[in-house]
Amino acid sequence: VRTKDELLTVVVDAFLGEVVLPPSQRLPRHWRPAITVVATRSRDALRRHPWILDITDDPKIGPNAMRHGHVGIGFATIGTLRFGCGVVRFVVVGQARHRRDGW
Repeated sequence: VRTKDELLTVVVDAFLGEVVLPPSQRLPRHWRPAITVVATRSRDALRRHPWILDITDDPKIGPNAMRHGHVGIGFATIGTLRFGCGVVRFVVVGQARHRRDGW
């Protein structure tokens, strides 16, 4: 790693590697269990690495970020995808508040 930008790309991509399912696993077919898996993995990764919320730069997209982005392709409708993104956003904000307030 030669630059700060490269370091941030590697760090964020490693974090997202903990969020996405391994290539050998698939999300459940039904949207509720699928969203639950994504939200739970996001929450667990944020609990292990709360400092990720301190990164304000916008690093380049790595392979795990690409896999994370492709998760949405499995949802049947744009409404379900938006709902899933909202749930994950809720998890991220909740973890940020937890970190800030210490509860």
